[in-house]
Amino acid sequence: MAEEHAELSQPLEQGAEKKALNTADAQEARNASADKVNKVQSTNPNKFESMTKLPTIKDGMSLDEARESFGICMGDNTTVTAIGIEAKKKVFVDPRPSYVEGLRAVGSDDEAQGRFSIEYMERKAKEALPALQEKPLEQVLTASNITQAAPSLEKLQQYPDIQNDSELLEPEAIIAQDWGALIKKGIERVGQAAQNPQLAEGEEPPTGGDKAYPHRGREDEFIDYEACAKANKIFPELKRHIGYGTGKVDSNLIAATIRNEQFYYMNVKDTGPDHYVQTHGNWPFDQRESIGPAQIQVRNINHFAKTYPKQLGKISDAVRNAKDVHNAPYFVGAYFADVINGIETKQKPNYISAKTWDSINTHWEKGEKNEALIIAYNPHADQVLHVFTQLDNIKAPDWD
Repeated sequence: MAEEHAELSQPLEQGAEKKALNTADAQEARNASADKVNKVQSTNPNKFESMTKLPTIKDGMSLDEARESFGICMGDNTTVTAIGIEAKKKVFVDPRPSYVEGLRAVGSDDEAQGRFSIEYMERKAKEALPALQEKPLEQVLTASNITQAAPSLEKLQQYPDIQNDSELLEPEAIIAQDWGALIKKGIERVGQAAQNPQLAEGEEPPTGGDKAYPHRGREDEFIDYEACAKANKIFPELKRHIGYGTGKVDSNLIAATIRNEQFYYMNVKDTGPDHYVQTHGNWPFDQRESIGPAQIQVRNINHFAKTYPKQLGKISDAVRNAKDVHNAPYFVGAYFADVINGIETKQKPNYISAKTWDSINTHWEKGEKNEALIIAYNPHADQVLHVFTQLDNIKAPDWD
């Protein structure tokens, strides 16, 4: 205690700033720049590495913000700051690109964009699935954890779907809407997949195959050519127009239509619904979803089964039948027959838009019946070229 009293009895020493400048060294030290000070501090082997640098208060930063950004890192995963002791926050930075950044990175290549979109949706679905399957915990709301709600699906309606009954659009417009519809469908699919994992299932192609389009290069594995030939004959409306040349419907048009759908059959987007139907035998979700080798919308599958029960069987079995490789050709035949019946009776089917219907009738009147049915099946601007390419592949499979 004597030492303590001795220390207290000593007169207080004046601070350095109140002392006179007696030497040139002292004057230089006092006027030293921040760079020189930092340089000297960096040579100190005993410097305290765990203390952060004080921020410069600028650009509208408040004093409170500056104080909160200052802290000492302790060795027990905590930080001592001006407002108390805080646990270290774990920050995860996703090194992969956002959807928009990814599309920009791959450029205008449609196929590359398709690959990236599928990989992005599949990754996001897998990342979200565990969280969606967990039971929600009761949360006490405070000012620090209230965040802006995510956009609802109603807001996403600005992205229209591209369906078989859509109006003819320019290719650029179709591509733009396709990506919007793809995003919306992906978000919907993630929610549904929480209870139905089959919807997020992809398909692994054979070694060297295309992971984005798993059926490419082996389209014929998903086509029953014998059933295609029979389908030409069991629908009277279609049968009387089958033949070769102008004014006829090519006998391979059903097979070429399915082959084209298999060429563009996408992983997850198309495999998911097919996995679900394969497991459950039905489809309780959006009736505009496409199913099976022929990729026909569920609402149209049911319509055709009701219109042609003799050829297609019970409506209750329609979706499961359309998923089957051996039955799919009959649904394409029903599609063509229904369109032909509409042309001949001048009754537009409900699943085709007025503008597309005008184009169909124009081709039909010119004797371009293949083109008319192809557009009726899918009005995409390049659809006729795509299906004609598959017709060539069927007739000359080894052509280069």
